[in-house]
Amino acid sequence: MSLPLAQRVTRSAATLDTPTSTLDGFREWWGRQQAGDTSRVERIAFDELRSWSFDARTGNLAHDTGGFTRSRACACTGTPGPSRPGPSPSSTSRRPGSWASSSRSSTASCTS
Repeated sequence: MSLPLAQRVTRSAATLDTPTSTLDGFREWWGRQQAGDTSRVERIAFDELRSWSFDARTGNLAHDTGGFTRSRACACTGTPGPSRPGPSPSSTSRRPGSWASSSRSSTASCTS
């Protein structure tokens, strides 16, 4: 019989070692990954993005191909919590295996 989801998540979060790795082993591996990372991030203005534009009607940011992630501008209203009322981006992706949706969450509702 399968455990309820909350118990499975709790058990997983409390597990420090697995049959294939220890927490210390993971930390060593993660340290090597960080040390070898040569990524560089450079901020650029939206108008310098190639093949990305804002929809004149909706204000949504999207790639010209219609693929990738689409960012939708939302106005959040309601009870202040982890997010404050005001503008909040919401991103969606149609690609399988991609994160489907991301936005700030609280008891506030988000309407586009």
